[in-house]
Amino acid sequence: MQKFSSFLLLLIFLIVLSGPVVTLLLGSSSLLLNILRGVILAAGFGVFLYALVWATRCWGATLWIVIGLLVMMGLCIPARVVWTLFPDKSPEPFTSAVGLSLFMIASIALIVIALLLYSGLKHIKALHAVSENGEVDQKAQQDLAVQSASVFTLATLLLALTIWRVYWLTVWDNTTDPLGYIWLILPVYATVFAGVLLAFLLTGRMKLFSLLYSLLVLGLLITVSARAQQVDFRQLTQARAERVKIAIESYYSRFGQYPDELSQLGFWSALNLPGPSIIFGQDWCYDGGDVFYRLGYVDREHWSDPRLIGRIYKSAGELPALQPMCIREIAALQARDPTYPYTYWKESQ
Repeated sequence: MQKFSSFLLLLIFLIVLSGPVVTLLLGSSSLLLNILRGVILAAGFGVFLYALVWATRCWGATLWIVIGLLVMMGLCIPARVVWTLFPDKSPEPFTSAVGLSLFMIASIALIVIALLLYSGLKHIKALHAVSENGEVDQKAQQDLAVQSASVFTLATLLLALTIWRVYWLTVWDNTTDPLGYIWLILPVYATVFAGVLLAFLLTGRMKLFSLLYSLLVLGLLITVSARAQQVDFRQLTQARAERVKIAIESYYSRFGQYPDELSQLGFWSALNLPGPSIIFGQDWCYDGGDVFYRLGYVDREHWSDPRLIGRIYKSAGELPALQPMCIREIAALQARDPTYPYTYWKESQ
């Protein structure tokens, strides 16, 4: 009877919490339909929760270490690669479909982190039991210590990558019609779900850890999102352009000429020189020769303005007759979505 009551309370809680998720995934509809969708989603999550509890108790830490490594690989994939593999037909490259997919990976990570932490706590408990045993088994102690350290390290790395992903996705959200905290619906749901999951798995006073985990992650998500929403993406682009300029001038100091293409700066420079943060998926505009270069990026006055600007950030040397700044990049945008009225407005510094 107690288990049935706990499951009923959990189902009601999930139904209430599922409302915002249903609206985000499926859009707003009638109240009755949204309630029905919420019940279905909540029931699915309830079954999913019990499946996770069963899998964790049967398979132990090995299962979640493997899944954690796979999720980490997913978090390390650049958002631009995801957008390239699954292009959106919207005029805005960073749209709800792409963003939702990326936030979904981060949300899954938050659940996996909780299960890794549970496995680590279980190893610590076992290590404590071995230590209190009259016959000390040094090998068992060492194995448990290594396993617990590995699990906690992986959980910490996953949390750091998740927070990093949420931060930069929110920064990119600022460049369009921003949804702001709405993007946190899925990660917040996953965090609460993970807390409930930990409460089912842990026993005794250790159940308090489930509340601490939920509060810590929720606090990090809200803080990071608020910080990211304050970022001026144009100032960020200017700062990044300055780094590219320094790399170009460093290349000139070493070789006595400017690079013909930015790819000549080298693989390491490519990793350390992120692109502009005006329009998602865009790279730097660059023209270069032995004794000259011109660096810029595609800009616009407002996220909804189809009039695009070839913004010149820096030039050096005597420039030959060149096409307007970023004309090739803007032509690529126009070709990607011919139905949207992108136009080349002007070249500007």
